[in-house]
Amino acid sequence: MLGENFPPGATVSGTATLFGNNGQTQFNTVPITFTLLNNCPPIPSPSPTPTPTPTPTPTPPPSICNALGSASGFAVLGIQGFVINLSSGPLRINGNVGIGQNGNFNFSGGGQVSGALDADNTAQINISGGGTTVAGGIVRMSMSSIQLAALAESNAAASLTPTQTFNQIVSGQTIVGNGGQNVIRVTQLIHLSGGNNLVISGGPSDTFIFNVTQGLQLDGGSNIVLQGVPPSNILFNFPGSGDQIQISGNAQTAGIYLAPNRVIQVNGGSHNSEFISGRTLSFQSNPVVNQPCP
Repeated sequence: MLGENFPPGATVSGTATLFGNNGQTQFNTVPITFTLLNNCPPIPSPSPTPTPTPTPTPTPPPSICNALGSASGFAVLGIQGFVINLSSGPLRINGNVGIGQNGNFNFSGGGQVSGALDADNTAQINISGGGTTVAGGIVRMSMSSIQLAALAESNAAASLTPTQTFNQIVSGQTIVGNGGQNVIRVTQLIHLSGGNNLVISGGPSDTFIFNVTQGLQLDGGSNIVLQGVPPSNILFNFPGSGDQIQISGNAQTAGIYLAPNRVIQVNGGSHNSEFISGRTLSFQSNPVVNQPCP
């Protein structure tokens, strides 16, 4: 039968001889019969294992510090012909202070600035009183690009579409992040007193941008409290002219306060914040300000 071709469906008979493992010892010769199958289907090829589509990693929103650019490296920054008054020691500024074009810097009362005083070439500096020190020295420079960076960030933040909107925030409020950029529009003001807090809760990928039409007032032991999100990821933006930012009664803040055309007044308290104004920045009653951005 070897070498012969048989049509499908044919029955073939013959004998088969069985041998031992050594191929020599004969065990038995037996008859065999088998039938060739008709139209055997082809053996299918195995289906390829699909390659799973990778889940894209969300792109984190730009950090507030990066968005501010050269305007971020300060604890206190005055722009556009402002006045900075630091008085009533032992005031502490743990970071740098910046003085913009045609600005006036008045520092007295034994306060201390741990960083440098970056001053525009046109700025006026008045430091008086025993113990009043700027540890990093005074550095004269052009502050033009730093001013422009602050103004650009304020305009860019104001143009963002809000993810949440409040008419006003005048009682305790918790705002929870969405894991990315959170833009909160407050059409009137933020005024907290009597121990009521604004709690901002999120993770390291959250940024919070508050665009506040009117002003901000914290007093009576009310605070800005952060849960899981660093101060460098928080921006309170006050576009245009309007009510001032006033913090008193040992209230505590966190985040960056950007008010190009508003007055900022801080009386006492501890602040993990940067304060930026183009009008007047006043610090009294021994506040402590810790620069949030490197």
